[in-house]
Amino acid sequence: MYEFAPDVFACITGRHCMFLDLPRDRYLSVPRHLMEALSPQIAGWALSDAPPPYDQTSSAEVSLLADDLIAAGILRRSAQHSQSPQRPPVPPEREIGSLLLPSTALDVDRARMPIIAALASADWSLRCVPLPRIIDRFTAPNAPNCSEPHNDNLRHAAALTRQFLAFRPWYPRDYLCLFDSLALLLLLLRRGIRARWIFGVKEDPFAAHCWLQIGTVVLNEHLDRTRLYSPIMMV
Repeated sequence: MYEFAPDVFACITGRHCMFLDLPRDRYLSVPRHLMEALSPQIAGWALSDAPPPYDQTSSAEVSLLADDLIAAGILRRSAQHSQSPQRPPVPPEREIGSLLLPSTALDVDRARMPIIAALASADWSLRCVPLPRIIDRFTAPNAPNCSEPHNDNLRHAAALTRQFLAFRPWYPRDYLCLFDSLALLLLLLRRGIRARWIFGVKEDPFAAHCWLQIGTVVLNEHLDRTRLYSPIMMV
C-alpha cells in the first residue's frame, strides 16, 4: 500500500492525473490510465468514475509508476490505510452577482484602508514568505476560525468583494490570481468571514489558477472560467 506524501494533492484533468507538490512548489502529471490502475493501492484516494483498467496496464507498469512517484516525493509506502481521504473542493455553481441586491451600495471610500492593508499584507507575504508557509497560516490548528457566512452575511461578503475589485486597479501591482486571492482572503478574514481558497489545474496546454469560494459561490472569478479548471486543493 501507498499514501500521498504530506501536502501533496491530486486530481484528474481528462487524460492525465495532476499532482500539486506544495512543499516543492511544483506540479507534475502522469497518464490517467496508469494512475487509475495504481489508485486502489493508495490509501485515502481512489477514482470512482471508472474501474481501474487492469486489462490495459500491466502490474510491472503499475509498480514502476509507484517507484517513480516515490522517488519524486509524491508517494510513500504505507503499511495500512492510515491516511484520511483528501477533502475534495466543492464545485462552483454561482457568482457573487446573484447575491447582491439591486440597491447594494458600492462605498469604496469607506473600505479603502482595510483593502490597502490586505493588499499590502499579501504583497509582503508573497515576496518574503514561501507559499507552503502562507498556506499553513490557514490550515494550522491555530488558524483563524471564522464561520462560513450564510444569507445576509454572505451578501456582506459579496459587497466586500465588489469593493475590493473596484479598488484593486489602483494598487501598483499587476494582476496575479495568487496575489489577488490572498489579499481578498485576508480582507474577508478581518471582517470575520471565512472563504475557501481553491487551486485548479487544466491540461492542453497546462495552466494553474486559483480563486475564492464560499460554499458553491465564486467570489473573484467568472464561473465559466473556473469550470475550465479541475480543483486540486482547497485551503
